[in-house]
Amino acid sequence: MTAPSSPEIFVDTFREGLLAVVGHDLRIEAQRFELRAIAGSLTAKVDLSALRVLGSMVKGRLEPSSPSPSERAEIEQRIRNEVLDSARNREATLSATVQADGPGFMITGTLVLCGRSQPLRARVVRSADALETSVELAPSHYGIKPFRALGGTLRIADKVIVHVRLPLAAGSASSDLAALTAGWQRP
Repeated sequence: MTAPSSPEIFVDTFREGLLAVVGHDLRIEAQRFELRAIAGSLTAKVDLSALRVLGSMVKGRLEPSSPSPSERAEIEQRIRNEVLDSARNREATLSATVQADGPGFMITGTLVLCGRSQPLRARVVRSADALETSVELAPSHYGIKPFRALGGTLRIADKVIVHVRLPLAAGSASSDLAALTAGWQRP
């Protein structure tokens, strides 16, 4: 996997139900966020009103041509207005401690999403030029009701996977996350 030139946060959703075959497993991108590492701590803010559907995930690969542009716009509107209520819940936030863990890091903290707090633990893996982690979340733990259509025969599973990829400065050799960067952000 090639390291990104800018930080990236993606969320993968999964469909289920009798009519799941007519739905899409989606990859959604967080377009605005900020992550800061300072002396053993990590804070993150993700703007929930700035989520964009990149495409469908088919057998682990992104299909950027599906769903159609009009379907994407409808899905994005439903995510903002119905699923996350981003007018009231503008941000997801993370407050965590960071410890070196072999060549990577262990993050332990609290994720606040849609007004509810849950513990979060993630292992961050370091490659030559990026830090990466993937975390599985259950939206229901944050009071988020999975989207349903067609009388519930098509629905989004109570599972999403959040992927984070963060580029490192060239030649970074430190085992302190704060020393690797002052922070990552996408305006």
